[in-house]
Amino acid sequence: MNKSLKSVIDFGRMPIANAFLAPEEFASEYFYDMVVGYDRATDAIGLVNTVPPEK
Repeated sequence: MNKSLKSVIDFGRMPIANAFLAPEEFASEYFYDMVVGYDRATDAIGLVNTVPPEK
């Protein structure tokens, strides 16, 4: 979790965009909490929660 970002929009649990699954893999699909945040110090926006690289 990126603590410098203040949550702005919470999209809820989302699947990874580039994970192309076969129908038998749907039950084990990885989801993460997609929250967009804003950093006042840098005027940057970004994801508050990042997806682990192994996913």
